[in-house]
Amino acid sequence: MDLSESAKLCPIGLGGSIRILVLLGLLAAMQPEVADPRVGSWTLVSARSSLDPPNRLSITPLHDEVHVVMSGETHLDFTANRNGHESSAPGNLAFNQIELRRIDKKQAEVKEKKDGAVVATIREKISNDGNELTATTATRGKTDQITVWTRSGGTKVANDLFAGEWTQDFSRLVCAKVWRSKSRPTEAVGSVFWVTSAIAPVLTESNTI
Repeated sequence: MDLSESAKLCPIGLGGSIRILVLLGLLAAMQPEVADPRVGSWTLVSARSSLDPPNRLSITPLHDEVHVVMSGETHLDFTANRNGHESSAPGNLAFNQIELRRIDKKQAEVKEKKDGAVVATIREKISNDGNELTATTATRGKTDQITVWTRSGGTKVANDLFAGEWTQDFSRLVCAKVWRSKSRPTEAVGSVFWVTSAIAPVLTESNTI
């Protein structure tokens, strides 16, 4: 699927929804006999859109922790343990606890929790050249969201590829449905087990999924 096609079907969230143009105040100031050329249906061309100021992400490694700050349209600030244990994250509206687990050198999983309940799960992956960070956010009852961040500053750390300054590439923001299922294979050697499967879209460097 081409990114431009998926963007038409996806309600891209900027703090919950795209800001609708404030036409009511403008229409009130116009002469009633003059047709307003802005009235009608419009489609967002995300590749030509941006935020000012842009969303920025700062990841700073500490001794046994990592400090994360997001600024711009979204504001986050928390410090998480590296060992996968739950950490307190006060001052954030959507969550007050955070759990960080490193899958491998280039992948990590972050769970945002509110009073012990998981409200969002973010899977993060670093590109082979270390200059791009792709995050897939899964929230119950909502379409999964894929955001792409490009390295904009900070020194690369050999033992922590996530460390540095990142800027969100708004043109590559995608909402995509992830298919999940749970199946029960035929009993083998008298044992019964369940297998959970998932098929998720992957955003390529050529802006296709």
